[in-house]
Amino acid sequence: MKKTILLVSILIISCVNLYSDVRGKVLLLDAPGRGKSGDLLLCTINGKKKKIEILVKGSVVDARFSPDGKEIVYGLNKKIKIFNLKTKISRDIGSFEATHTYFNWGLGNKIYWSDGPDKRQIFRINIKTKKKKMIHKGNKGRSTMSLDGKVAAWVIPPVCSVIGGKTYRYMGGCGGAVSPSGKLLTSNLTTSHKIMGIFTMGKNGPSEKPFATVTAPSNFAFNGFFFGRSDDWVCYTIEHPKKVSPTSFICYWRTNEHIQISEFGKYCIYDYFDESNVLPVDATLKKISICSLGPLNNVIGHTTTNVGLTKHLKVVGHFTGKGGTYTPELKDGITWKVDTSKLILNGSTYKGVSKAKKVKITAEYKGKSASFQVTILPELTGDGFKAELFGDATFTKKVLVRKDPIIDFRWTGRQSPDKAINGRAAWAVQWTGKLNVQTGGEYTFYFLQGEGNDRGGYEVYINGEVKISNKLKGSNLPGRWSKPKASDPILLKKGMHSIKVRVIDNKKSHAVVAKLYWSGPGIKQSLLGKPYIHSK
Repeated sequence: MKKTILLVSILIISCVNLYSDVRGKVLLLDAPGRGKSGDLLLCTINGKKKKIEILVKGSVVDARFSPDGKEIVYGLNKKIKIFNLKTKISRDIGSFEATHTYFNWGLGNKIYWSDGPDKRQIFRINIKTKKKKMIHKGNKGRSTMSLDGKVAAWVIPPVCSVIGGKTYRYMGGCGGAVSPSGKLLTSNLTTSHKIMGIFTMGKNGPSEKPFATVTAPSNFAFNGFFFGRSDDWVCYTIEHPKKVSPTSFICYWRTNEHIQISEFGKYCIYDYFDESNVLPVDATLKKISICSLGPLNNVIGHTTTNVGLTKHLKVVGHFTGKGGTYTPELKDGITWKVDTSKLILNGSTYKGVSKAKKVKITAEYKGKSASFQVTILPELTGDGFKAELFGDATFTKKVLVRKDPIIDFRWTGRQSPDKAINGRAAWAVQWTGKLNVQTGGEYTFYFLQGEGNDRGGYEVYINGEVKISNKLKGSNLPGRWSKPKASDPILLKKGMHSIKVRVIDNKKSHAVVAKLYWSGPGIKQSLLGKPYIHSK
């Protein structure tokens, strides 16, 4: 099996090809790059097996699954066509004018696409009546639509609209797309196409900042980033470096786990329909297991949490049938057994109530059971970092002192960490605090700064010693970054430890990113701050 890149937790890179627990269908074009036409292909994923077949030969333009995954809409010779996966027959339902367009299949037999001279107009056609209507005029470029046809988003710059209503510009430079539910948005947060943000979309528009990020595997760069046919999965094509362009990936963004679909240098991805939870009628339940969140069903044996901290889990059924083994997530009909004075269970989450060495959690489903144990540590009460902002790059002209819950920032153009700081001049920030280590062991710290690492530098101190450094006093740092710089593993005893982070900006006009992560016993690589950090 050829190894490929897979992120198994935020920013930690591991390699495997396909998961035995993932089943689904992928639409690909045999084209040299995004925005180009080619043969339409279907890749069927069945655990560790995958099959690629040609559905339509010719200069196919874009392709998307129907909401039920049984049909495909695509463009060919300026005709809007529907391909039936069962009969393998295509039929025409309409036409489009643009050389290249983007389709979206919504509910109620409606198909949407971008058209017109600059593809700013969004049209809708009813599959049954074939009536066509222009419903919105927005941004040019690739558009995506929610299934209900009420929210649209455009790739560059990231813009979203309520159809017939207000338009919003949100953070990022490109990569704008809306999820099928219309509740989530994507955006590219860096010009090097290494970090994508996931935003919420509500009645008042998109969230100001992303609530989650997805990091490109290895030294690759994201392109053509958008949601598949569920809110849980995103699709993208790797187009940098050129020697691997194009290569298709899907990603379960909630846990930042990536799956390579095509071989390096082959095919652009256009949609993904997840069938991991589809169960045939002849399937027989053999056992159940309790797993951590994500497409890879990692069984939980023992884990730790804190009083007041909520964690996620899922119950997986292990079935056998004519098509092999199936491992869908079980959401209904589960009975839980737990000491509610220690833990609260609420569907797919659990939260510590009081300190305990070991608490047993048991799930029961149709005569099968599974258990795991949880150690509940005291409540975390940290308030975050003390942030000192300076109007120079030498940490002498202090302008402002404040609290920052976490170090997770992106300042674009001539922005600075605060309006009190002149973004056109050099500036610096120093974050300090006390780290509450509840379990002794080896910890690793990671820092990500700058756009291309050309804006200044940084240092990360643990207990007064520099553990990560990148030319703090210099400027024009070489090389483009793709992932945070990591410290060596550091042995920390249980208790409080001092931490200090220093960053300077050297007046260039690219975006600045500042992010501090950590990992250690029971902690996957994640942003570090409140409630682990105390400002005093």
